[in-house]
Amino acid sequence: MKQVANYIGQIRIYSLIPFVLFITTFSDDLIKITSLSLLWIGFLIYLEVSHKDPLRLRFFTYLWVPFIIPALVVATQETLFFMFFSFLYAKKKDNAFWGGTSSLWRGLQNFSLAILTSPIIASIALVLIYFRNLIGDIRDAGHDKKSNTITLPVLLGIFKNCTIGYYGHLGIILFSSVLWWYISLFSIPLHTLIILLFVQAISYPLTPRISCPNFLNFYKKNSL
Repeated sequence: MKQVANYIGQIRIYSLIPFVLFITTFSDDLIKITSLSLLWIGFLIYLEVSHKDPLRLRFFTYLWVPFIIPALVVATQETLFFMFFSFLYAKKKDNAFWGGTSSLWRGLQNFSLAILTSPIIASIALVLIYFRNLIGDIRDAGHDKKSNTITLPVLLGIFKNCTIGYYGHLGIILFSSVLWWYISLFSIPLHTLIILLFVQAISYPLTPRISCPNFLNFYKKNSL
């Protein structure tokens, strides 16, 4: 059961939900929404294959490939830009330049998907995702320092995992879901949003992280 949870956690349901809602702010094409959602899952698998973070079980090296094919067919230009910025973001652990600028590349991923349709939404996504990712780096600063991943918080002298960053990251993710729901092209019922927020909150600890508080981290031997 723990192995299943490990793999599910790496898919990050808590971030897949706002990503899908984000797509609905600039497209009402269900095929495109589905294809780009699969692209996001493919990116996450590629990221896990590239980064090999502790506590996380390994994916087959090329498992991400079939997930990107539908998006390449349906939204070729946007997908190519998304893949380019995904590649740059995945270099986060290489050196201080890529680590320090990683939040920018992460924001540009979402930006590239919306810019051709809605520059305003694309710009909002760029700013929101930048700060969301930055807060995530604050959360993981201690682990990043030990693993020589030089993110912006580490460059600024933050060398410990930050519990406030853990809950702050979840908070901005939930906020982004509410924002994208509010401006979605679909009329999504409020009770559906509430259910989605609940799913995000309970799935967040499933992603294996050194920085996860011990009482929530059932992947660590010393967790409760």
